[in-house]
Amino acid sequence: METADLQDLLDDLKQRISEKYETCQCDLPPDLLDELQAVLDAAMQEKIAQRDESDRLFREEMTQRRLMDEALQAQNEELEDTRLIAERERRRYLDLFEFAPDAYLITDSRGNIREANRAAVLLLNAPQADLTLGWPLRRFVVPEERRRLDSRLEQMAPHPGARESLDLTLQPRRSEPLLASAVVAPIVGPDGRVAGLRWMLRDVTEARQAEARLKASLDEKVVLLKEIHHRVKNNLQIISALLGLQRGRVTDPGAETILRDSQNRIRSIALVHEKLYRSHDLARVDLAEYLGALAGSLVQSYAAAPRVTLEIEAEPVHLDIDTILPCGLIVNELVSNALKHAFPGRRDGAITVSLAAAEGAVRLRVRDDGVGFPPEVDYRRSDSLGLQLIRSLAGQLGATLELTAPPEGGADFLLVIPKNA
Repeated sequence: METADLQDLLDDLKQRISEKYETCQCDLPPDLLDELQAVLDAAMQEKIAQRDESDRLFREEMTQRRLMDEALQAQNEELEDTRLIAERERRRYLDLFEFAPDAYLITDSRGNIREANRAAVLLLNAPQADLTLGWPLRRFVVPEERRRLDSRLEQMAPHPGARESLDLTLQPRRSEPLLASAVVAPIVGPDGRVAGLRWMLRDVTEARQAEARLKASLDEKVVLLKEIHHRVKNNLQIISALLGLQRGRVTDPGAETILRDSQNRIRSIALVHEKLYRSHDLARVDLAEYLGALAGSLVQSYAAAPRVTLEIEAEPVHLDIDTILPCGLIVNELVSNALKHAFPGRRDGAITVSLAAAEGAVRLRVRDDGVGFPPEVDYRRSDSLGLQLIRSLAGQLGATLELTAPPEGGADFLLVIPKNA
């Protein structure tokens, strides 16, 4: 009831009392009439206040209900959006799972299949409805590998974060066995324990067969290449032996020297092929090991031991055949030159061959403590075959060659070879 309605009711009440008073011709004192008027006014104000408070509480309740309805509607809309996103992601996951090119399986912790995609159905050659009935995956593993599979699964159980990669030989239904590469990842439950397993299986039978054929072909080529190096070495040794026979028949010292130098050069090349033939790496040779054998054979060829000692100070450095051959010929010329000219009169001495790799280059040094290099001879312009050969081979390697005369005497040749030579 509105305030105006209460006022009308009060006025009507006053009018009735007044009429009643006149009808009854009551002789009421004016004071009593004023007091009655005041009581009626107070009652009216109390009713108005109660009504206003009721109206205020009602409006507040309606406002709260409206706000709650709006919040509930917004929450419902948010939940609906979340549901749609989740549904879209679920469909996307199912599409990825179902149409993935690799076989995907989900099993329980004991390896019983719960879900399988189309690729798994084709790989195992079993109906999808049958697979997802809980068939054990080990049923599709050849018997001799089942125990190994069980052992790997048992090892994963205490380690929820573990991930395993393994090869399995599978036996699909009514099909030939195939080799599969498997990746297994655990599904961790709310209690932190392994609740299931995710499997990715890929048929690698053809790939492994191709790999086996490639390996067999490579092994065959390795054998052929070793045979080639072996035959080249043998042929060079035959040539060297022929030169040795010819050297034994000549009486001219100059001709004998020429034949011996040629023989040593051929031996240095044959030694490279022998090292390649005996090496596991057919493309590279340990230069340190090669130089030790080469220098030793030269000392033996010139019958310089024991008056001339040979020292090898070499780090392991592996180089390819295109680099090792020129290096071998250069060392052959430098050591031969020292053995022929550094120690006249059969004097004693020492030849040191050192090798080190540093700062992107290989530093090869040949030094002796003999009489030293003749000052009147310029090794950069000398027309001797040996020095011409050294300069040509150094240029082929892109290397720098330096000659120094140590204070204690002798000659010191330093060859710096870039590693990309």
